[in-house]
Amino acid sequence: MKLVLKNGKSIASITTLSLLISSILILLFSFCYNFLKTYIIKNSSSGHISSLQFIIYVALVVSVELSFIYAYSAITRASGIAATLATATSYTDTAKLSSQHLFSIVKTKWRSPFPFMRRRDNYFLCGGSHSYSWRYLMHLLLFAAVGVAILLVRSNPNPLTITIMSLVAVAFFVSQLYTSVAWTLSAVIPVVEDGCEEEALEKSEKLVQGQRLHGFMLNLFIYLLAFIVVFSFWKIVGDKGSLNLMVYGLFIVNCISLLWILMSVVYTMYYFQCMEYHGQTIHPLGINFHYTRLPS
Repeated sequence: MKLVLKNGKSIASITTLSLLISSILILLFSFCYNFLKTYIIKNSSSGHISSLQFIIYVALVVSVELSFIYAYSAITRASGIAATLATATSYTDTAKLSSQHLFSIVKTKWRSPFPFMRRRDNYFLCGGSHSYSWRYLMHLLLFAAVGVAILLVRSNPNPLTITIMSLVAVAFFVSQLYTSVAWTLSAVIPVVEDGCEEEALEKSEKLVQGQRLHGFMLNLFIYLLAFIVVFSFWKIVGDKGSLNLMVYGLFIVNCISLLWILMSVVYTMYYFQCMEYHGQTIHPLGINFHYTRLPS
């Protein structure tokens, strides 16, 4: 908490800017999407649109959706990097970063709006670790089991099938919280260290050894907090139909942005906690942090 208060102004600025840009983005997306959708429906019902024109406009709608996903992912990723840097400088007693310096570092560290996909592919192509591969496989099996349980309940709803689905869903949720500790930590490592993008997941697996339960509890707290916020919003606003789709969209987008910034701050502190646990010395060396490589 002291770290957040120490650099609270930077974190608040990053959060405000992220929410502002995300809100503008969802408003632009909603306007373009509704305009194209209305045009297609109007001309299709009146018969003034050919099959080729229909395909073109559908392609435009899909392009707008994909553009929004890419732009929003880029904004969320950049805000997470900025929050990580602000927290790291506070933890290491590094001189406070100016806004211009912080922006230049974010541009340097930002490589892709979907960093997890590249790290996952490289990790499993290189073999990964046996323990993580096993946990990842179990996670996929539980995910498949949830799908089967849902189909079972829909086809034959009774207390037994509902109980089975509930137990499988809880097991999947716990597995997700447990396996995502190293996964989320791997987003912090490339930001605070240089030249370790390809090894981030492997190193995070080593760092969380002996500290995985702490990471699990962090995930549990954050997700419970998110659930309380979403549930409270739903109880207050309620289901008021398509007229409030804009409100729902703004809420969901901003919630995801806030959640990712919170995860970045918390996991940056968790990263330094893991480093101290493994006996790694933390030096205030400016923005390029250097540590002794963990033994294999």
